[in-house]
Amino acid sequence: MKNRAFLFSSLYYPNVGGVENSLKEFSFSLREKGYDVTIITSDRDNVNGQVLPDLDCIDGVKVVRCRYPKNAFGFLAFVWNIYKKVKEFGVSDSDLILSRSHWPVISLKLKGIREINYVVPSVCLLQEKIDRSFIFSAKIIGYFVNSFGQFGAFAFSKAYVFSEDMKKQTKIASLGICNPAILKPGVSRRKFYCVDEKEKNSIRDKLGLDRNKIYLLCVGRISEIKQFDIAIKSLKYLDERYRLLIVGSGPELDYCKSLSVSEGGGDRVVFFPFTKDVDLYYKAADIYLMTSRYESFGQVLLEATSCGLPVIAFSRTAGVRTSVSRIYNGFSSLLAQCDKQCPLSLAHTIKDLELDENQFRAEVYEFVKEYCWNSAVEMIMLESDL
Repeated sequence: MKNRAFLFSSLYYPNVGGVENSLKEFSFSLREKGYDVTIITSDRDNVNGQVLPDLDCIDGVKVVRCRYPKNAFGFLAFVWNIYKKVKEFGVSDSDLILSRSHWPVISLKLKGIREINYVVPSVCLLQEKIDRSFIFSAKIIGYFVNSFGQFGAFAFSKAYVFSEDMKKQTKIASLGICNPAILKPGVSRRKFYCVDEKEKNSIRDKLGLDRNKIYLLCVGRISEIKQFDIAIKSLKYLDERYRLLIVGSGPELDYCKSLSVSEGGGDRVVFFPFTKDVDLYYKAADIYLMTSRYESFGQVLLEATSCGLPVIAFSRTAGVRTSVSRIYNGFSSLLAQCDKQCPLSLAHTIKDLELDENQFRAEVYEFVKEYCWNSAVEMIMLESDL
């Protein structure tokens, strides 16, 4: 009889992001090791605004979905519905349990399960910019609810994080009761790899992009925390050769589209929805822009570098809370840092970017070797056996 593994998250495909991609890679690695894998998630579809079916099979993995209403008390229904699925599928008797969201951890604990591995996606307490407008907005309720729920997840699980910065943040948010292990994430080498000029041009043709332009790229949920608006505004300080690709969807999409007309010249910014084939956009682009003011790790950085893109990001001195400098420690050719969170400074950094091609390619090769999903899975399995 095969070993059984259950993976949990608040969202899964067709929602696309770092968490969803990591679950997919975890499932691949576990299946290669002979596990029967089931993913239990919610029925939310933030891409198309639909309610997803209860049962599905994606990439050969069974996906079970639970109702997660979009209202103030939806999280309570989600916790209860996860609890019922845990009972129905006999998760208590499985060989490995891993969650990438805090609410499933609560459900698993309520069922009396002790061996819960929680790979922290971000630290809710510290990811928001707390100012007067935020305090007096409706978002403040969700902020406190999720921060409290995640505190419970920290207390009830074996936690893992992707960086030393996240470890410090987790200790703060858990009031010191959680001491997470650092887990190096991976990147799918089946999808994310460097292409030559001929293949790059072929991909640009497929996507309807101009072979002769310089394409900047942003990938992720289009929300205030990502600050894609700074990337859009930077175009007015760059010449006509530069174009910006934004791949994703989210609450700030309409704002960014209107901003692209008023600030970015309209046709210089191209929006694409979330897609499983996001690797095509990395392979078509020239430079990756990390404009987030908060990022727990930044899976997009691994994907961009694996596809041979230089990364431009805001530095610590610019006031952001990211792990960029630690990720690229020892790989100075792969990263250019911008010291101010403003469009003009970003544009200057873009224009001043110079690469030593031989050194850059050598560092890409060494960088990619450091990140492997199989190693991450094996570490979790080893820790679970202790």
